[in-house]
Amino acid sequence: MITKHSLNGRWQWRACGETEYREGIVPGSVLSDMLRLNLIEDPYWRCNEYAVRELMAQDYCYRRTFVVDAAELHHDRAELVCEGLDTIADLRLNGHFVAHTDDMHRTYRFPVDKLLREGENEIEILFSSPLQFVREEDARNDIHYASTGCLRGNAALRKAHYMFGWDWGPQLPDAGIFRDIRLEYTDTARLEDVRIRQEHLEEGVRLVFQTRAALLTDGSYLVDACVTAPDGQTFTVRSAWGEPLSVLIPSPRLWWPNGLGEHPLYTVTVQLVDHAGTVQDTYT
Repeated sequence: MITKHSLNGRWQWRACGETEYREGIVPGSVLSDMLRLNLIEDPYWRCNEYAVRELMAQDYCYRRTFVVDAAELHHDRAELVCEGLDTIADLRLNGHFVAHTDDMHRTYRFPVDKLLREGENEIEILFSSPLQFVREEDARNDIHYASTGCLRGNAALRKAHYMFGWDWGPQLPDAGIFRDIRLEYTDTARLEDVRIRQEHLEEGVRLVFQTRAALLTDGSYLVDACVTAPDGQTFTVRSAWGEPLSVLIPSPRLWWPNGLGEHPLYTVTVQLVDHAGTVQDTYT
C-alpha cells in the first residue's frame, strides 16, 4: 500500500543574496507570498506590474524541515512527488542534490530512499530566475517573435506563456511550488497512470481501461474497475494485471451544453489488488 506524507504548508523562503528567511505557504508562489506579506503593491493595479516583474530577475530559495519515522524508512521505496514546480529548479534533500527541473507542465517523481534519515530532514528548492532566462535566450537567439505585449524568449521555456504578458495580461513571470508536494512510500506496487478510452456503440458506451503500474515485487496482481452512475448504480469488472479491461455502460446519461440540460457525472474507481486481496493503490 502507499503511504503519503504531505510537505504542503509552511515553508521558509528568501531571495538569493539575502540572509533573512520569510514565511511561505505551499502550494503558492513567490509573488503570492510577497503579496500576502505586504512586500509588494498589488501587481494588477495600474503600472505596478513593471516594478514587481523586476523582482523576478532574482533567484529564490524555499526550504522546510520535516520528520521521518522509523516505520516510513522500512518501506521498499520512497519517492519525492512534485505535482507543480515553477519552473527552473534545483532540489536538495539533506544537502544532497536530487534533481534539476525545467518544466512546470508535468509531475516529477524522484527516488529518495537513500537520502532520507530517521528524525529531522530538510528539503531545499532553489528557483532560478525565469526573467533572466528568457532575456538571455532572446539575446542569443535569432528568432524574436512574441505575442503582443509579451516578453521575448519565453518560447524556449516550458512555463505558462501568459506569465510573460499578453495584450490582455501583465508581465509577471512568477516562481514557486504551486501544486502539492509530498513523499510517497510504497511496498509492493502502485498505479502510475490510468487512461480511459470511450467506444460509442449502439448498445451504450464501452469504457476501455489502460493502466500502467510500478510493480516492486513479483507476484500476480488484479485490476478492479468500478463505475458509479449519478443514480448510484454501479458497473464493476475485474481483470488480471496486463489483461484487457473494459466495462459497458448501457444507455448512459448524456452531458448537455449549458442551458440545454443536465451535466451528470460518473465516478470511476480503479484499484490495483495483490494476490492476497490487499488493495495496493487506488485511482479515482
